[in-house]
Amino acid sequence: MSAPDTVPATRIAVAPRLFGGDASAGGGWTRQQLFFERTLLERLADAGALVVGTGLATDGARAAVTARAYAHWCDGLLLQGGTNLARSPDDLTPLDRARDGFEFALLDAFRTLGKPVLGICRGAQLVNVACGGSLRDLDPVEARRHSDPSAYAAHQHAVSFSDGGLLARLHAAAGGLVCSAHRQAVARVGDGLVVEATCVEDGVVEAVRAREEPLLLGVQWHPEFDHRADGRIDGALLLRHFVDAARRDEGAR
Repeated sequence: MSAPDTVPATRIAVAPRLFGGDASAGGGWTRQQLFFERTLLERLADAGALVVGTGLATDGARAAVTARAYAHWCDGLLLQGGTNLARSPDDLTPLDRARDGFEFALLDAFRTLGKPVLGICRGAQLVNVACGGSLRDLDPVEARRHSDPSAYAAHQHAVSFSDGGLLARLHAAAGGLVCSAHRQAVARVGDGLVVEATCVEDGVVEAVRAREEPLLLGVQWHPEFDHRADGRIDGALLLRHFVDAARRDEGAR
């Protein structure tokens, strides 16, 4: 039986976030959960994507095989936010080794096939580290500017887009307000990456993009939280651009 005409053809693989696993929390929260930001999935669907949750393969060899399967079947990869990441490829103390390993495998598999990748928050940091860059912890003043757990999605600050860059062209603006929730930042920019945006107040790198790849982009902010009604840049523009790039590459499956 053929699929209904209304089912989107552009398949976007989304790697899950992790939550729970706290023995003191009680109930279901004692078990580790995989989850996705609801607004992110809604924005992707609005842009015409069929969202595919990747699950989490923790064994090294299995992770590589599983990642390649997703890369062959899907048209683009989105990496969500979450816990802090290992600061460099040589950092031996990641906070979530299993998630790090699988997401690096996913990123490698999609890049190998030349398929678009968008990293959000932690995902942007993962893109930078995968390209040989490094991260640093924000100092206390910077951390308060870039993350406010009590406000979370309501927290915002201003970014400046690089002149002539993808984000400046996409938003037809020099910058704007965004929602961020991170306590790490790019220290050394990865090989082959260019800076697409910085924080207006402190110069912290807010977005990086690969020069030569079809679309490999990481943003420290959360476009799934950004609405014009909030006075922020329209996050839907970025997600739509990503899905459109993946749609153009559907034939590469």
